[in-house]
Amino acid sequence: MARLKSISVDTIVKRLRRQIVQVTQERDEAKEKWQQELFEKMLILCRSAVARHKRNRPRDLETIEKDQKIYERRNSDPRKWSWKKLGADFGMTESGARAAYRRHKNELDKKKRTD
Repeated sequence: MARLKSISVDTIVKRLRRQIVQVTQERDEAKEKWQQELFEKMLILCRSAVARHKRNRPRDLETIEKDQKIYERRNSDPRKWSWKKLGADFGMTESGARAAYRRHKNELDKKKRTD
């Protein structure tokens, strides 16, 4: 039979304290990780809610007029008014100018369908 080593009570208490501290730290780290994941999920939900709200809001008059001007210029002479030049004139990117053109065109199409 193996002989058991005698351990002092102080040694046992120190080991138990170390184990308690280690378990507590691991629990706190898991809790922080869970909270971080929860925060990230909530942030994603908030961003999507804001995007949905922005999609459904009415456009202001200035944006509507800008879209109309882009549409008119592009239709007047497509060679002269490239998407890049239209974007530069109105302080937006090439794809922004295309999007403005499409928005105005869609509005006109909606009006034609309802008339």
